[in-house]
Amino acid sequence: MPTKGSCCVVINETEEVLLVLREDFRIWTLPGGGLEPNETWEQAAVRETLEETGYEVVIKQYVGEYWRPQLSHGKGDLMRVFIAQAKSDSPVRHDKESVEVRWFPTASLPKRMFRFAREHIHDALISSSSPIIKEQHLPIWMAMLVRMALLMRDLRNNIFSTSKTDRNNNEHKI
Repeated sequence: MPTKGSCCVVINETEEVLLVLREDFRIWTLPGGGLEPNETWEQAAVRETLEETGYEVVIKQYVGEYWRPQLSHGKGDLMRVFIAQAKSDSPVRHDKESVEVRWFPTASLPKRMFRFAREHIHDALISSSSPIIKEQHLPIWMAMLVRMALLMRDLRNNIFSTSKTDRNNNEHKI
């Protein structure tokens, strides 16, 4: 079954976009992630943005839906993108998934950036009156590399999670 997720293109009044430097791959991208049970696309986008950036946001516009058939271990990934605005000028603390959170001028985005995020930002800036529906593809070698990187990340996270659980169980036995 394909995964479903949402992300926000958070743009401020000086035409800067909010990006996060991912902890796992050290690449800049938009804040976003998967839907939790009984959560709407919009709720997921707002929650993920707060978790990853520390900024509370309000959704301003729906940009569109992006189908990425090569992702999610080859099962596909459906991403909805929203334009959002930060409620304040300063963030609260963000989670460990983000190494850094920074505003970038839309005209000079970082070189090490997830390629689909660039397209999402571009589409948000043209602000079409009707939602965009797109299919996004990677070159085969890059799709395989992304899948392998995600598998390694998941393995690392499972090992870390298991060792943390074991430590907590041992602490309770003492």
